[in-house]
Amino acid sequence: MLSNSLEDPSKRLDDKEVLHQMGTIILGGHETIAITSSWLLYELSRHPEHLERVLKEIEEVKKHKADGESFTWSDCDSMAFSNACIKASDDRHYSWEALRLYPVIVNKFRYADRNDIIPLSDPIISASGERLTKIPGRKWQRIGVNVSHYHRLQSVWGPDADTWNLERFINDSLKKETTLGIFANLLSFSNGLRACIGWRFALMEMQTILTEIVSAFEFSIDPKLDIFITAQGAAAPLVRGKEEEGIQMPLKVRPRQNS
Repeated sequence: MLSNSLEDPSKRLDDKEVLHQMGTIILGGHETIAITSSWLLYELSRHPEHLERVLKEIEEVKKHKADGESFTWSDCDSMAFSNACIKASDDRHYSWEALRLYPVIVNKFRYADRNDIIPLSDPIISASGERLTKIPGRKWQRIGVNVSHYHRLQSVWGPDADTWNLERFINDSLKKETTLGIFANLLSFSNGLRACIGWRFALMEMQTILTEIVSAFEFSIDPKLDIFITAQGAAAPLVRGKEEEGIQMPLKVRPRQNS
C-alpha cells in the first residue's frame, strides 16, 4: 500500500509483486503463528499446573505496573517460566518447546546448485542393505529435511523427546549445545541464508499473545478428545473422527473473573 502510493510509477509494485507480498505476510507471518499458538494453548490446557504458573508470573509483573499501563517487551522477556513454554534463554539463544514438538512446516526442501556428497551424522542402511555414511546429491536435485523427525530424535532430545517437557529448557543439564538452525538447535525457522528473517518478531508476537489471553481467559480441554497433527501442508490440529470439519482446536474458554 505504501509502495503503490508513491508518485513515481517505477517505484510501485506490480500485481505479481503484490500477490507475492500478500502470500508472504498471510502464510508466512499469520498462519504459522496462529497454528503454533494453538498448539501452545493445547499443551497448557493439558497441563493446568503450567498454565497456573504462567498466570502467576503475569500477575507478579502487573504488580509493578501502573493501572492501565501496557506490558513492554522487557516485561514479557522477564517471565522465565512463561518463556520456557515458548523459549528458553541461554546467552540469547532461544528454544521453543512448542515449536520443537509442533513445527508448523514439517518438511523443508532445497535444490542442490551443484553435484556434491552429503555426509551423514549417523550411518543408515539402504534398501539394498548397504551401510551408508554419505549420500550423493546431483545438481538441481530436490533434497528434503523432515524437521518434525529431527525435533523428536531421542539421540538429540533424550528419551522423552515425544513429550512436552519444559525442564528441557529450564534445567541447564538438559540443554543441548546449539548446532543447527539459527537458534537453540531447532530447525523451526530453517538455517543459513534462507532462514526466516522474522523469527525475532514471531517470538515477540507469541509472548504478547500468551500474556494477553492467559490474563483474560481460563483454558481447559476435554480429555476424551483425540487431537492429532494433519499430515498435509502445515502441521495444523485435527480432531480424530471429525476430520471432515477441518482444522480446529476445540478448547474450553471462559473469561477470568478478575481480569
